[in-house]
Formats: sequence, structure tokens, C-alpha cells
Amino acid sequence: MQHTYAPGDEGYKIVEKLPVEDVYLYYDPSLLGCAHNYSCPVCRKNHAVWSNGIMTPCWSCREEGYALVKKDLRPWWKKIL
Repeated sequence: MQHTYAPGDEGYKIVEKLPVEDVYLYYDPSLLGCAHNYSCPVCRKNHAVWSNGIMTPCWSCREEGYALVKKDLRPWWKKIL
């Protein structure tokens, strides 16, 4: 589980440079599945789930209620037109 700290909290530290890791996708020749080394964006312990071309949280995080949601940034009046 990721933790959020505010400045002044115990455990708060500024990270100057985060290491960038390469993500590898290995497709099945039939394109029905793939293997990857991408970690879950929520817990960072399990592998993420490849779903419809995007990486989503792992199954255990999904059971806890986490999901990816696309926020609609249009004004309210454009949503009803």
C-alpha cells in the first residue's frame, strides 16, 4: 500500500531522483495474452493486470475496491448536451 506524507510528518522525505525501470511486454503470438514486469500502481508488490491495452491494479487491490477511473473534465453544461 502506498502511503502519503505531508511536509513535517515523520517519514516524509523529498526524493530528488526516482529510478526509471524499463517495462517489458511479451506478447503471445496469437495476441490473446501477454506477460510483463509492470508492478501494480497501488501496492507495488504484485504484477498489474493487462486489460484492454492498459495496466490496471492487481487482483488483490481490485478486491479491496481500487480501480482506474477516467475523470471527465468537461463543464457540466457540455455533459448534458
